Amino acid sequence: MLFEKIFPLKLYKSSLIVTAFVSFCFFLWVWYPGVIHNDATAQYLQALDQASVSDWHPPIMVRAWQVEMAIFRTPDLFFILPILAFTVGLVLLLWDISALFSLVLFLFLFFSPFYFLSLPELLKDNILIGFIFLFSGVFVHFSSEELYSSRYWFLFIFELILLFLMTALRFNAVFFTAPLLFLLLGKWRFSIQVLLSLLGIVLAAVLLTPVLNHKLLKASSDNPVMSLEIFDIAGSNHFKKDALDSKIVLKNWERYEIPDQLAACYLRHSWDSLGNWTTPELHKPIEVMGENHAWVNLSDPKNKFHPRKHCSDLGERLRLSPEETSPLWRETLKQYPLAYLAHRIAFFTNGTLGIGTFGEGEPWHLEFHPEIAGYHYFDGHTEKLRSSWIINSYFFLEKILRWMPWWNGYFWFLLCPFLFVWTRQSKDAQKKELLFANCFLFAAFCYLAGYFFIGVGADFRYIVPTGALTICALIFLYRFYFVRFVERAIPLSVSGEP
Repeated sequence: MLFEKIFPLKLYKSSLIVTAFVSFCFFLWVWYPGVIHNDATAQYLQALDQASVSDWHPPIMVRAWQVEMAIFRTPDLFFILPILAFTVGLVLLLWDISALFSLVLFLFLFFSPFYFLSLPELLKDNILIGFIFLFSGVFVHFSSEELYSSRYWFLFIFELILLFLMTALRFNAVFFTAPLLFLLLGKWRFSIQVLLSLLGIVLAAVLLTPVLNHKLLKASSDNPVMSLEIFDIAGSNHFKKDALDSKIVLKNWERYEIPDQLAACYLRHSWDSLGNWTTPELHKPIEVMGENHAWVNLSDPKNKFHPRKHCSDLGERLRLSPEETSPLWRETLKQYPLAYLAHRIAFFTNGTLGIGTFGEGEPWHLEFHPEIAGYHYFDGHTEKLRSSWIINSYFFLEKILRWMPWWNGYFWFLLCPFLFVWTRQSKDAQKKELLFANCFLFAAFCYLAGYFFIGVGADFRYIVPTGALTICALIFLYRFYFVRFVERAIPLSVSGEP
């Protein structure tokens, strides 16, 4: 074996397995049974049959959680899924690259705040991270199998299942799973024909998703696409030339039409000002703050008039009335195309790419809500996490490292196309590992760029799948150039030449 000259392969693999197992157990010891908040709150209630299953969040996650509870009689173990997939995938990616640096790379990625603080949270985005690494690791070994052998078909079907699950986990995940499907089929290349085929797959996924969610997974419709239409109507009217002053509209609410009301409620980084963020457990809307200072100032609890309630009530009414909202959306885009473009640019640069850091105060990872859902039977879980010196050390480290570029959406948005062009123009572009990296980088960029058209919210977790795809691509490059280094170095050492 080529790498035996660098690091005995048996010793390396044993060391990698032990390192991965100890790291995995340490993760469980620190975080068990995970953290529930944000989207996972509603999904947890649905999994417990305390709320009806809807398509506002991916119902496949709820059904999978229910399967886990049916097998193990507890919801606690579901949080193991993303970290298990991540660990196995990372081990497979580094399995045959026998070098001390590979072990260091495993530890660096596993214990980086980028993943160690993200993966405990039961969010669809974090499950995507795990599945991306698992797909990448399995694909390395699938690509080396004899064509049409039994192992080839087993791994092929396994990868297809992973692609299906990732596509079902996020409405926009098809932006990166479609290129990965072409890679799996051995058809990946950057060409007009492939791009048109990818567009066809995206459109097919859009049409088939309601069938999956409503017919097969038996979820009710919550009209999630209405959030995009409402946000676009509000943003387009906000940026039109004759837009009214928000404060005037908010003070004289009933005098104005819906488009002007929506524009007055508009926040460029998120549609949350128009969302009805109320849970039965809280009995109050969750506060949303943003750059629309007129809207925020008028929401002072001392005021008798609360425009925040008017905004959320209007958004909820339009969400439940697609027959009213969709025609208004189409008419708005037709009437104000430039204003719509300005709105999408403002959202993408401020909301998606501009998320930057976690903002002031505590990082968003620490925003536990013990009073809502959560593991209500796990007494003291939140207090345990808050008092953990390990977790607090990570938060301290994270605050120190906030200036690092990987927290910023612009970093990934610029890195992906640069590396994509580089791998495409390389004289070794058709080499297996570089071809894999090229596809992953294209998929990473498509996923992030897709938020320009369909994004409605701002959160760091929205860019982490792009980060995962890019890091997997970098590991592919590491694999390729490490092999080249060994091939060139070993003959020199054997011959005794300097």
